Amino acid sequence: MSPCVAATAPFHRLRALLALAVLSSWPLLAAAEASVRAVPTAEPPAAGEQARGVALKRMKFAQLANSTVGESAADAACSDGKPVYLDRKLAAALAEAVTFAFGRNLRELGYRRSPGDESVFSETQKKPVEIEVGALVQEVQMSYCGKPGGAVEGSLYFKARMELLVPAAQKVVHAPVVEGGVSGRRAPTMVEFYRAGADGLVKNFLAEPGVVAWLGGAKPLPTAVAQKAAGLRLEAVSPPAGGTAGAATLLRASVVTIEGSGRSGSGFVISRQGYVLTNQHVVGGNRFVKLRLASGREAVGEVVQQNAARDVALIKTESGLDPLALRSGELAPGETVYAIGSPLGEKFSGSLTKGIVSAYRVRNGQRFIQSDVAILSGSSGGPLLDEQGRVVGLTQSGVEAGRARINLFVPIADGLQAIGVALPE
Repeated sequence: MSPCVAATAPFHRLRALLALAVLSSWPLLAAAEASVRAVPTAEPPAAGEQARGVALKRMKFAQLANSTVGESAADAACSDGKPVYLDRKLAAALAEAVTFAFGRNLRELGYRRSPGDESVFSETQKKPVEIEVGALVQEVQMSYCGKPGGAVEGSLYFKARMELLVPAAQKVVHAPVVEGGVSGRRAPTMVEFYRAGADGLVKNFLAEPGVVAWLGGAKPLPTAVAQKAAGLRLEAVSPPAGGTAGAATLLRASVVTIEGSGRSGSGFVISRQGYVLTNQHVVGGNRFVKLRLASGREAVGEVVQQNAARDVALIKTESGLDPLALRSGELAPGETVYAIGSPLGEKFSGSLTKGIVSAYRVRNGQRFIQSDVAILSGSSGGPLLDEQGRVVGLTQSGVEAGRARINLFVPIADGLQAIGVALPE
């Protein structure tokens, strides 16, 4: 044996012994890692033209608070694993991860626009929320090891019952139990590790055949709940003297700003009994909203009827407010029209803009009035008026088409019919 080989032999033995010592410290975490259920991740299909508006509304955990859900380690050898408990902090972190994964996947699949594509001065091309999702997480499993620099490596598993609720009908139409997660994933931070696991759950949910059918529009939505405003017949109201241009101040007094859940929109009085018409996407899932009248006074309104497919909602508030006159007849292309609303909130409430009728259009099976009258974020739910001061439509949305913008309005007769309200005889 050469002196060189003899000198290095103890070093090789020492390195082998060190490696063996490190490997012997792994079994505890390795066994925990193996106990975390592994589920393949599916690729959900992209949203089509008939896709419905969807939003994640609620998320709960069925496991008992502070129950053990796995094991973690933080030393260099990933040994000495410690139990992981589902406390409030962990539940909040996992809920944030699932919410983030929902938003990202909905945008990537085309259910929702990317925030970067929107202008702060324009009405987002929103689909009204026709289906709300509620997640009841039935089981969580995890095993991970903290690495130097904050990186994390491990596995995470979710099992959840995902309920699809049609808010207009107050009915759960589908409730699959879905599994998903991530196995052996290395992430730069703990947040990204949670999000990777949540992404697996969300993708499997959006790929589930029943979910694809409901969100994609293949299954018809159940009939809206008949609420106490159904069967209401409006009283006849005469248009103001001087028409829209000459009675703008009087007309503005019948238009309100609606606030609820951090969003604002517009609405208008249609009956002296205290009924206000607006968009369903303005009230969202709220039963009660705050109304700010043209005088600056506040009032509380109760959402008593809504139709998400037609994006119309009816609010009941105090009686005695002056309603606007309504026109049920068709408009001719080239007719002058006016929009009143609260673009960008209360600060610009009562804004009046003028344009012409371009045409009637059909989108997603629904009829709309197309006009070049200017509308901005916050104008949703406000009235579209003809030259005589009669409501002909309800502001719904704007569609970006290159540098141009196409604004759409729900015909007033169609909107009222969708919520069971009859025009004056």
